[in-house]
Amino acid sequence: MKRYILSIIISVSFALQALAHDFQSGNLLYSIIGTDPPCVSLDGHIDGTEAQGELVIPETVTHEGVSYDVTAIRQFAFYNCKGLTSLALGQRIETIGRQCFEKCSGICGDLIIPNSVTEIETNAFYDCSGLDGSLVISENISVINTNVFRNCGFTCNLVIPERVTVIKTAAFCACEGFYGNLVIPDAVSLIDDMAFESCTGFDGELVIGESVQFIGGFAFAYCSGFTGNLTIPNSVTTVSDCAFEACSGFDGSLMLSSKLISIGRCAFKDCGRLSGDLVIPDGVIEIGWAAFENCSGLSGYLEIPDTVQRIERKTFNNCSFSCISLGESLQEIHDWAFKNVSSLQAMTIKAIIPPTFVETEVHTAFENVPKEIPVRVPCGSLDAYRNAEGWSEFINMFEGVTNTLTLLSSNETAGAVSILKEATCEDMLVEVLALPNDGFEFFYWEAKGEMVSTNNPFHFVLDEDTQLIAYFKGAGAEELMTFYLAYPNPTQDQLHLQYSPDVQPKQVELYDLQGRLVRSQSQGLESVDMQGLAPGQYLMKVTLEDGKSFTDKVVKE
Repeated sequence: MKRYILSIIISVSFALQALAHDFQSGNLLYSIIGTDPPCVSLDGHIDGTEAQGELVIPETVTHEGVSYDVTAIRQFAFYNCKGLTSLALGQRIETIGRQCFEKCSGICGDLIIPNSVTEIETNAFYDCSGLDGSLVISENISVINTNVFRNCGFTCNLVIPERVTVIKTAAFCACEGFYGNLVIPDAVSLIDDMAFESCTGFDGELVIGESVQFIGGFAFAYCSGFTGNLTIPNSVTTVSDCAFEACSGFDGSLMLSSKLISIGRCAFKDCGRLSGDLVIPDGVIEIGWAAFENCSGLSGYLEIPDTVQRIERKTFNNCSFSCISLGESLQEIHDWAFKNVSSLQAMTIKAIIPPTFVETEVHTAFENVPKEIPVRVPCGSLDAYRNAEGWSEFINMFEGVTNTLTLLSSNETAGAVSILKEATCEDMLVEVLALPNDGFEFFYWEAKGEMVSTNNPFHFVLDEDTQLIAYFKGAGAEELMTFYLAYPNPTQDQLHLQYSPDVQPKQVELYDLQGRLVRSQSQGLESVDMQGLAPGQYLMKVTLEDGKSFTDKVVKE
């Protein structure tokens, strides 16, 4: 009974809408919405849902001697008109109303949204499955609303206009015909739930803009055709549940945002071709259960930062890591978290108190993981691990320094770096040496963006994870200045490069202080766009056509 009453209400509302118009022109109904200038909304077809054939929406209509611009299509105007076969939108339309073409499954061919359109409301073209050509979206759209193109059948490369700031829930969900690359413009800050779910046709790279902060649940789930690296830009703080689940096409590395706080459950589950190392950034607090389950191509190093307190169920089940480092704040590891990581060769645990296994079954967190691998635990904690339930199964545990030291040269042409003495449990003092090349001399050591010493060799206590960068100066540095000049430095937006007349630059790359590539360009080498990058210091590498390369420090304010 309730369902019957609801259907009557919906039918009556459509009937009333069809009647509520000011005049008819041809077989279309219009309402006057403005007189200065004169403009109308298109309300529907005289045949209602039985409308047939081509639908051509004019730019203007005349009524009683007055010419009106057609600037809007009213909500529900052509809802469920399955007999329409093609659609041409007038060049003066500004608003396409809610659900106005929903379920118009007979419309086929291209869909051209003219640049006059500034708003396409929710569900406007939902279930227009016959649209099998190109989609061209107005350049003046700023929001792509919920379900706008869901279940359409476009066959084209999808171009998101540069002014778009938000892509809402299921906007392109199940549009299986898109192909090529997908570029999310830098203006976009939000990719909402299911935005591109099941868009299985894409067969190129996914480029996510530098302003995206939130990637919603199932946003790209089951988009199996993307290839290459998967880079989550440094603006992103949240990758929600199942955001990239079953994106099995990615065959490069996974680079996560340095600002990431939360990785949702199943976020990258079944992305089996992702390869190389997996570094969870400092600042991540939560990694949801099964977040990386079945990422069997991840065969390098796994680093869990000190901010993570709990590793959930199945998080890394069926991965292929060779080495694992677990952070010092880790308190709980849940069942099957590292199950079937049979390739594991070594593990470092930084937590002084052995993390507790939280399991529905006995000792399944490291099931099918070799127990004879070397396991490094913090100085003074060996007995605690040997007596802890679950950890006692590992037969080759030993005490050692768990803090890491990363040593870099700011300019490999100018010099190299070396560790002379490593820290031990008995003596945490380390000694490092900078080795300048001919024509150069050591300048200073830098850590966390600040100069920490001009001594060489340099001695210090390794009481935390540390990255040191050696800087050089001298004749070689003067030679560097003859090749190019980078200015202004520091900068807020654009870093300009001025080259000597005989210099042929080939590539410019920008790395953060964790060694992650954040910019790379082989064209337009006269400037580097710094917008969207977090304030701080970066290493810029300029490679010339003759193979020479130089590295400079640049600062984003």
